[in-house]
Amino acid sequence: MSDTKKATPPADPEHSHYEWGASSAKQWRGCPGSIALTHEKKAEGKIPDDNDTEWSREGTEAHDYADKFLKGEITKGEIPAKFWEHLEGYIDLATELAESIVGTVFNEQQVPYFYNLDKTGTLDYAVVSDTEVAILDLKYGAGVYVTASENDQLAIYALSLMQELGKGFHFGDDTVVKMHIYQPRHRSFDGVGEVWTVTYRDLLDFGIDIEADYEKSKVASSDDLNPSPLVCRFCNARRCCPTRVLDMFDGIPNEANPLTSEVDLVAATGEITDEVRVRVFEKHKEISKFFTELMDDTLALIEQGKLSIDGLKTIDGGKGNRQWGENMVEADKLLRKLPASDRYAPKKLISPAQAEKVLKKAGTPVESQSTRFQNRWKQLVFQKEGSPTLVLASAPRPARQSIIDQFDDESEVSAEDCF
Repeated sequence: MSDTKKATPPADPEHSHYEWGASSAKQWRGCPGSIALTHEKKAEGKIPDDNDTEWSREGTEAHDYADKFLKGEITKGEIPAKFWEHLEGYIDLATELAESIVGTVFNEQQVPYFYNLDKTGTLDYAVVSDTEVAILDLKYGAGVYVTASENDQLAIYALSLMQELGKGFHFGDDTVVKMHIYQPRHRSFDGVGEVWTVTYRDLLDFGIDIEADYEKSKVASSDDLNPSPLVCRFCNARRCCPTRVLDMFDGIPNEANPLTSEVDLVAATGEITDEVRVRVFEKHKEISKFFTELMDDTLALIEQGKLSIDGLKTIDGGKGNRQWGENMVEADKLLRKLPASDRYAPKKLISPAQAEKVLKKAGTPVESQSTRFQNRWKQLVFQKEGSPTLVLASAPRPARQSIIDQFDDESEVSAEDCF
């Protein structure tokens, strides 16, 4: 049975994001000046304030459910089915690691970064002994597939934890370190997850390069940039980085290049001008469609053997989501020992729009229902306000007020208006 104790303070939900933290290591390691550029552009008002998204909030909620369940603070029944469906395997893996390693369990713990002990990061789950260390990272996102091998974030968490625990444990060069990534919602997920296994000595060597890149990035100027798809993916300055924009459109034919008349200006001023933003808006749908159609055409021609291009090739695509075959009856029999509440997905109520169609098809549309029904319908149905939409200034609908304009309007109210 594993011994569970706190070696460091528990994770703080209000814990501020550290720019040189583990989650952004791929950015500052690959593009040293990206942090300085972000600071610069934020000060100039060129980067919107950070906002939580529906997906980030959902990920935080999933981590919270998993954390509380593993600590015994909640039961399965207190976790919504839509989360339990994806968290069950993660929880099983965490439990399996705790049972297979006679050591100490760390769950959602803050650890000082080994390259800057004044800052901390939060690791999801770990089991530690002198001879074996297991790190488990839950990735709840479904969009970007994350691999475990040579993963900067995993390496940073593992090294930071092991160096923090150095006095209480006796790690040797041959101590085995297994770093797991569990990403249940991605279509490439195989039900097991990925693992990167190294010795402590190998991990220390990997950490030397991480620390060197950290020191380089700390003093790098905003001109020391090295854009690439992986590095730029989550960089806050990616949309206003002129180096990235020029690199991205380098060699693009004029008919598909929104910067054609502005490249020299962008390069000379280091700015993405208002004219460029308008030009991109005017052409973005056309360009996106052109690129998509060209890629589809290129793929088809290569697959049909009609085209061979030096620098391009086709490969097998990633696997889709796993699903039962045609014999659902046999699949149901296979799982017959599970209670029905666990075996079947919960029913989901149809939307108001779907309900209107069903009622109309049945010859009982909403408008023909009783007054009481229609009043309850109005009370229960709500519709979100539409999100702001970008259009050309010549569009007929009036412009929205910016936050600054709204503030200016409020500040013009005189003291007499308040009484």
